[in-house]
Amino acid sequence: MGGSTRNDTDRPKSEPWRGLLVVAKFSLGADDPTKEDFSLRYAPITSLVYATFTIIYLAFEGAIIAQAVTLLTHINIHSSYVIVSVAVMLAVVVAMHFHTARAGGVG
Repeated sequence: MGGSTRNDTDRPKSEPWRGLLVVAKFSLGADDPTKEDFSLRYAPITSLVYATFTIIYLAFEGAIIAQAVTLLTHINIHSSYVIVSVAVMLAVVVAMHFHTARAGGVG
């Protein structure tokens, strides 16, 4: 069975401190190497990931709240989903408007 087998002693050792030396050599902050590259190049992808997680979170929380509304009011579960969906959308719109107004933006 030809070929050599490699074991753990053949692999180079990991040196996590090497990145810190580069940061220290060029007087960079810890987030400076990634700030420009990551934020400009991958901002749309990051925003898409955040939006996806937000939608999943709101759907999950809405389902839980709809179950609670059904248990408390004894109305149909489908009606609870509609009521909670409208309430969550209104809460998000109000929160976005409040945040924009506080930040000095439109509104």
